[in-house]
Amino acid sequence: PVRDMLSLTGKAVSVGSERSGTREMVEEVLARNGMVIEDFDARGYGFKEIVSGFRNGDLEAAFVVTGLFSPFFDELFQVGDFDLLTIPNADAIAAHNPSVSTRGIAQGYFRGGRHPIPSRAVQTVGVYASLITRTNMPAYKVRYLCEVLFDHSFRLNMNLCELNERMAQQSGDFPLHPGALDFYR
Repeated sequence: PVRDMLSLTGKAVSVGSERSGTREMVEEVLARNGMVIEDFDARGYGFKEIVSGFRNGDLEAAFVVTGLFSPFFDELFQVGDFDLLTIPNADAIAAHNPSVSTRGIAQGYFRGGRHPIPSRAVQTVGVYASLITRTNMPAYKVRYLCEVLFDHSFRLNMNLCELNERMAQQSGDFPLHPGALDFYR
């Protein structure tokens, strides 16, 4: 049985597709814990493939980089009985990478399954996502991009339900572009 990250050795595990942000995050998490992707029967699955892999019994675990409000979890928990695992050394990972933060997930945060998900409080890592553009990008183009990104239908179709304006305006390493400021006003 899978009890922790170390017990994943040799198992079929989704680690994200090649050159994806998920794969990069997985490599960093593994390196900080003395592991490599080659320790697994690694699969480069996306969200839909992860759900199918669990449904078909082809997958035993998955590293997932998505927001806590993602509909992915609702779909996944309908497939079977799951739990979330703590990422060992989460504080060290966050300390070495400014785009990563630690995140605690309380026992029972998610609904579904036959037991509280997670079954106990877990410590994990989160990644800050930014859309960065040149300062000389025309404001009307940036405003239009914001309109597209925050369109309800677009967010549903692209599985970006956790994306919201409050999150997007949080202070980061870069100032907001005038076109984005115009959109948020």
